[in-house]
Amino acid sequence: MSKRSTKRSYECSRLRSDPWCIVVADSHGPEWRLLSEDEKDRWRCNYCGLGEPITLLQKAVHRAMRVAPASHVMVTAIDEYRKQWQPALSCVRPEHRFVGDSRSSSSLTVAAALLSIAEESASHVVTIIPATCFVVNERVLTAALCHARETLPLTSQGVMTLGMVDIF
Repeated sequence: MSKRSTKRSYECSRLRSDPWCIVVADSHGPEWRLLSEDEKDRWRCNYCGLGEPITLLQKAVHRAMRVAPASHVMVTAIDEYRKQWQPALSCVRPEHRFVGDSRSSSSLTVAAALLSIAEESASHVVTIIPATCFVVNERVLTAALCHARETLPLTSQGVMTLGMVDIF
């Protein structure tokens, strides 16, 4: 088998690999006071709807399910905010939820999710989506994510970055 056909078969296998998505809901972000000035009413921005009934976390999970099968969506979260994120993650398998003790453990929960995916196969394409970003046009972002995933095998590094601006 020539080098050229070996490379081509490797690229095709990467194109056929199942896409995965990790929604990062435990990264650093602001806490907002809702309803009252009481400390118990502090919520992280990704658990708020910003005037809409659906939260930023729910939007990020729905976004993830547009670029990967529901069975391949993972979420990182902070245990302290369990009552705020747990209802939104009913569509995510419990074994696909990586829960840290604090915000400082975000790198560890993302690494654990990546290692869990890599345990199955190191050739899977993984999209990482922050839950603290507001997206004006979901259709444009989803198309960009799908285009990046499709063209990834053509990059020499095997990594692509799409910029998103946090709301804070």
